[in-house]
Amino acid sequence: MAKPISASLVLCESVLIEKTGIVSAIRILTSVNIPLSVNSIRFYALTFLTSPPHDTELHVLRTLMIEERADGWNAIATAPDQTFHYGYAVDQHGPGGFYLSTEFTIDVTKLATSGIFFVQAWLDGERVAQTPITLRPERD
Repeated sequence: MAKPISASLVLCESVLIEKTGIVSAIRILTSVNIPLSVNSIRFYALTFLTSPPHDTELHVLRTLMIEERADGWNAIATAPDQTFHYGYAVDQHGPGGFYLSTEFTIDVTKLATSGIFFVQAWLDGERVAQTPITLRPERD
């Protein structure tokens, strides 16, 4: 299968999808301060993929949040796999496109530590995008 021309991943507080199909990431996040009284946080991962022209294969996109540890990495949250074909609505002979909005709700009481975590996008079993997010408890 062909690799995407580009793959990007943006974390945000919410996603707006207009009737025209235009997508907006609202309040882009790189870190979250977690009040001590809060047990969970919610955010969205917005993944954009662009394919070479004429890619008609069926693809599988997996989005997950991980923490890196000395003994490897640990999945904090995993979204269900999304199967798709690239869309060619703009130009039937140009690059194809696909986007996915994934909601994550993280129980912060189950995290071993605060710090830097990563949200990753895996296309057909290969990591194509990754972005960090820092989670830190607020101090009184």
